[in-house]
Amino acid sequence: MSRLYPLLAVAVAGTLSGCNFQKSGTIAEGEIVQFPPVAHGRMMVRATAGAVLADPLGSTVAGGRMLTRRTLSQMDGVIRMIGMPTPTGVPEPGSEAFEVYLDQRKLSSRTWGKVDLLVDGNEFFPEFIRSVEGARSSVDSQVFIFDNDDWAVAVADVFKRKSREVPTRILIDNMGSRVAHMIDPETRQPAGFHPPPFIGDYLRDGSEIEFRANMNPFFLADHCKIHIIDGRQAFIGGMNIGREYRSEWHDAMMKLEGPVVLQLAHVFKRHWQREDWLRNWTLRNAFPSRKVIPTIRTAADQIPLRVLRTDVATQRESIAQALHLAISGARRRVWIHTPYLTGDEILGDLTAAVRRGVDVRVIIPGTNDSGLMHAVNFTGAHGLIREGARFYSYPKMCHLKACLIDGWGMFGSANFDTLSLRLNRELNVASSSDRFTGLLEKRIFLPDFGKSARITEARAYRESLPFLDALGNQL
Repeated sequence: MSRLYPLLAVAVAGTLSGCNFQKSGTIAEGEIVQFPPVAHGRMMVRATAGAVLADPLGSTVAGGRMLTRRTLSQMDGVIRMIGMPTPTGVPEPGSEAFEVYLDQRKLSSRTWGKVDLLVDGNEFFPEFIRSVEGARSSVDSQVFIFDNDDWAVAVADVFKRKSREVPTRILIDNMGSRVAHMIDPETRQPAGFHPPPFIGDYLRDGSEIEFRANMNPFFLADHCKIHIIDGRQAFIGGMNIGREYRSEWHDAMMKLEGPVVLQLAHVFKRHWQREDWLRNWTLRNAFPSRKVIPTIRTAADQIPLRVLRTDVATQRESIAQALHLAISGARRRVWIHTPYLTGDEILGDLTAAVRRGVDVRVIIPGTNDSGLMHAVNFTGAHGLIREGARFYSYPKMCHLKACLIDGWGMFGSANFDTLSLRLNRELNVASSSDRFTGLLEKRIFLPDFGKSARITEARAYRESLPFLDALGNQL
């Protein structure tokens, strides 16, 4: 989950995460400001206190459910050792029988949509900016991180101009964005550029933008990326707004049209409403109205899609549930692309698949944005490689989150870890359509296997830190 991992590591593991970040103040002058772990800790305390004041009921419920989930995640390894029941009779992922199987478990109803994949910032941002500039009725945008570097400011200017023409709402994760503000991009920004202290203030200044920042009770985050243009077009995936995503990291977004956009717009609306203190204090958010959303195919080029979510506050775990069932039913392959692979649950599922003879392959970053997560990734990789799985090291930071399991695929904002699968708000889409899985295979997995180096057992052992396993299981 990118920049939040070092912050969480401060709270749990102190100096193990390497959290003495630096942020350039006036870049042309090389002015450096230190942000020690103590400052990060204060930010977390303030975030929780502010969330409790703005939403006492919701924050308390979310905190209690988070503690329960974290306890269960620590017990998962023990439960597996003594014998935890695994699903039997799961239909082959990618078959209609598998989709019906998910329907029966009420993992959200299927809808329809047209999909396209935009790989890396040079494909996504020009298309996204064209869509925003061409909006005729509304722009709704949500990201985990809206950075304050030169590229983020340029995108903010596009939003500000558009807000004078159509209603424009922007929702960010407060903690994720503020932590990102503390860290410089990898590449040098223009001489003389002065980053605004907080992007929210910059977005509101001289514009008609409606802006909200997600509350972070007990370090919980909203990690979703959702952009809705005119209620007709949507973009989802792993990319935030900032220089890393424009030109430094490997990542992707999915462009969607059709009935699925109505479901995604409803998700954005609920997230937006949950940051309204008046709705929280009058308990209107505690009893949300259930909206019937059409799921009728409206064009020949649309395919069946399933919107999957994680949200500990509302006990949504459909991403984890669908993933667990798909891996348990896999006959041929489990291919995963992720920056963070942690947690006994997912590692146990992959181990079981390898032992059944399934082709398990995982692409992880060769250079991770968090030293802690790099070590945790390689710790899990070492055990799986010994079992027969194949791990690949992408040559730079890759932030993609995707999987192909037999003929079923999933793509979105969720990492393959405890935070994304069980705690934070996340948003994925999944499908058994050949169009969907073909896009993931041809545009992401096959090219990236070719660009990545096979990780040997010796390298995985050398770069792993087994004593961090308990911490990694919480991330």
